[in-house]
Amino acid sequence: MSLFAPALPGSMVEVPGFWQDTAEGLKAIAFPAPRLPSPADNAIQPAEGDDLTAPNATTAARLNHVVCVSSANVGYSKAAQDTCVPPSALEYDATVEEGAAPGDFAMTLRMTLEYESAFPEEGMVVWVKKHQQLVNDEGTSELLLVETTFQDLVDGRWVPITTDVRYAEEAEAVVQAVITSDSGQTAGRVSTAGCVEDAKLGPVGARGRIVLTYRAERLYSYGEMGLGAASGVRTLVPLALQLPWAALDNPGNRCAVRAAIRGPVGSVLLDPEANVLAYRDLQSSLAAAGPRPFGDMCGHSAVLPARALAQAEDHPQWEFAR
Repeated sequence: MSLFAPALPGSMVEVPGFWQDTAEGLKAIAFPAPRLPSPADNAIQPAEGDDLTAPNATTAARLNHVVCVSSANVGYSKAAQDTCVPPSALEYDATVEEGAAPGDFAMTLRMTLEYESAFPEEGMVVWVKKHQQLVNDEGTSELLLVETTFQDLVDGRWVPITTDVRYAEEAEAVVQAVITSDSGQTAGRVSTAGCVEDAKLGPVGARGRIVLTYRAERLYSYGEMGLGAASGVRTLVPLALQLPWAALDNPGNRCAVRAAIRGPVGSVLLDPEANVLAYRDLQSSLAAAGPRPFGDMCGHSAVLPARALAQAEDHPQWEFAR
């Protein structure tokens, strides 16, 4: 984090592709550059190797991020199989927790993939392959799958599918038996091979859900540099959840999205007005990263979520849904 002034104080700083979710809708992040103490005030110029990024900025490689890279095939009892089917809804519920040591943070993430049948009068079987991933490009932490549940929509309510099968061979046999029979039952199973998670659900009716719960034991974090009004020692945990997007004429844009992040007691969002230069430098780093997750900023936008009105146990929560 640099001590050299990266912008003329008072000049308007726009962050391309970065938006803030407000009650009036999405608002582009653009604020006057704050005045920051700098060695340049004493005619000291930066030397080779000095960090010229703004205070509190991070990089694309260090950003904790979650990307749902999955592919689904859907089969029906009578109609032909559909391939490369996008989910009809995707939800993230992330809970960031303090670790055992000061400055350490962990995360529990619940990812919900919902699929809607093109032929609701028929039974539907969903087969999903999802890539495992590291939490950041530096490979300091991995998302580990710790629990999988399946849900079927019955009479307007989501009903959990209870499965208690200890071995993968038995789980596959149960699923195949249910799928090929006309018992009216539903089953689900998940397996992991290499870096791919393989989940199968069915047969379900109009809709079905696969709920994957992950755990990351250590998130990247760094100390906050106080800017005037800030007081005390605080730690920044940069976290991004990638939501799917599609062109207006693409059927994939029908996917409903929701992301919620719950933080430890006393958590706050890094103020975009006071730290507009940090957000600008993050955007530049993402754009320079190339066609990687969060890298192609020509096709992706970043949204700072709004704080939820309802809080539980004083743990602040931020949500974004469309």
